[in-house]
Amino acid sequence: MSLLTSSPSRNRAIWDCALECALRRKTSHRCPHKFDDKACWGCKFFIRKYIKTDEASLKLYMLQAEKEAYKCKVEQNGRTKFWVGIVVAIILVVIWHKVDNDHTRKSMNEFVQNANASKAANFPANNDTEKTLHHVARALRKNTDVNGDKKINCIDAAVLFYQYYPDKDKVCIESNNPMEHLFNCVLINGDWRAIEPQAYWQGHRNYFMKDIWGGEYDPKFNQDVTENFKKYVK
Repeated sequence: MSLLTSSPSRNRAIWDCALECALRRKTSHRCPHKFDDKACWGCKFFIRKYIKTDEASLKLYMLQAEKEAYKCKVEQNGRTKFWVGIVVAIILVVIWHKVDNDHTRKSMNEFVQNANASKAANFPANNDTEKTLHHVARALRKNTDVNGDKKINCIDAAVLFYQYYPDKDKVCIESNNPMEHLFNCVLINGDWRAIEPQAYWQGHRNYFMKDIWGGEYDPKFNQDVTENFKKYVK
């Protein structure tokens, strides 16, 4: 029977067998034999088992099948390269984001460390000051009125701070006339530092006068008035 006189469904089936034969031999290397080898008679894709035609037509038919197999292989390689490229791109994006996030975290950590270092330099630790501020805040929340004027203000805070501070040689009560305000000064690391005794009571994290009051506070007007208010200390 001639290939050209076969029915369309038979033609298609024979073509599929020829193409699979070519793919196995020429592209995927699943078949180690040449076409028309003796071993081919045991393969279900050997088209000579299904048709009778002249040798020239058969060779031409298989050449066409091998050409199509090569084309399929090229297209498959192209698709493979495309998806490999996609996967590589995704991996690179993930790596880039990780590196970027790591760099961001590192930068943030360095920023925080530098900020903490700067804070430590300008905000020297003093446990006595902090503990005293907590005592003052608790007392003010209980409306402790040291001078009986029925007001809770800077006078009460400054007197209570002096009262609770453990080393009286390193603390004093100060006034600042332009501000009409009482506060305290504490000797910290060899320097007298002006402290706002109401800081913790008012919710401030810092407690230095300059940090809380800014330009309103001018230390040149400070005056030690400890002796004037000692009478209210218990």
